[in-house]
Amino acid sequence: SITNKDDREFDLIIYGATGFTGGLACNYIAKQYAGKSLKWCVAGRSKGKLETLAAANGNPSVFIAEADDEVALNMMCAKTKAVAACAGPFSRYGKKLVGACVKQGTDYCDITGEIEFVREMIAMYDETARETGARIVHLCGHDSIPWDISTLMLHKKLKEVEKNNNAQLKRVDFYTDIKSAPSGGTLETAFDIMFGARKVTHPEVKALGYDPLLKTNIGQKSQYNVQARNITTLSSSSSLFKNIHSNINKKSTRTLFFMAGVNANA
Repeated sequence: SITNKDDREFDLIIYGATGFTGGLACNYIAKQYAGKSLKWCVAGRSKGKLETLAAANGNPSVFIAEADDEVALNMMCAKTKAVAACAGPFSRYGKKLVGACVKQGTDYCDITGEIEFVREMIAMYDETARETGARIVHLCGHDSIPWDISTLMLHKKLKEVEKNNNAQLKRVDFYTDIKSAPSGGTLETAFDIMFGARKVTHPEVKALGYDPLLKTNIGQKSQYNVQARNITTLSSSSSLFKNIHSNINKKSTRTLFFMAGVNANA
C-alpha cells in the first residue's frame, strides 16, 4: 500500500546530493529554508560524502541508496513527498528511481537533458503514475527551465496586453549571453550520448505507437505535432539579427544553444 503523503517523514529528498548540481541544490535549500519547517534529506551512494555535505548544510537527514538498488530506492521514496534527482547520466542511473517514485506515489523532478530517457520514462510509467498520483517532471535544470518559464510568462503577458484569454503565441525567439562550463555529470552524459553503446528503442516506446512526447495530460496522443525550427547560426548581416541587435555595429554571429533541439521538442 502507498503511504499517505501527509504521514511521510520528509517533504523533500535530494538524490545525487554530493554531485555538482546536487550540492548547489543543498546549499540553496539550507540557506533559503533555514529555521523553517521544511523537512528534507540528502541521499545517494556515498555515506561519508553525504555526511560531510549534511554537516555543512544544517545537518539534514542522510539516506544511502545505490541507483540500482530497487529495495532501498522504494524505501527512500516511501519516506518523502518529493524527490529532486541530480544523479546523471539519467539513462544509466535514473530509471529505477523514477520507477520507485511512481510505485510509491512520490512526486519527482530531475535535471536531465536526455530526451530519449524522457521518452522511455513516459512510455513505461505514465499510466501507472496516473493511478498512484505521482507527478513526474523531467528537464528541470538550467538547460530547460529558463526557456519554459519565459515562454509561460510571455504567454500570460500576451493575454494581458491583448485583453484576450484566447490569445496564442505564434513565435518565440530567445537570445542569451552565457558563460559556463559543464559539470562532470554533464560531460559524462555528453560522452555517453556521442560515444556510448548504440541506444535501442525501448519496447514500450515502440508499443505506444507514437512519440511519447506527444502524449497529453489526459493520456492520449496530441492532435498536434512538433516541428523544431531552430536557427543554427545568425550572422550580423541578416535582417533578423539587425532588428534584434540594432545597437551592435561590429561583425558577429549568434549560434543556437546546444540544448535548443531538446527544448524545442520537449
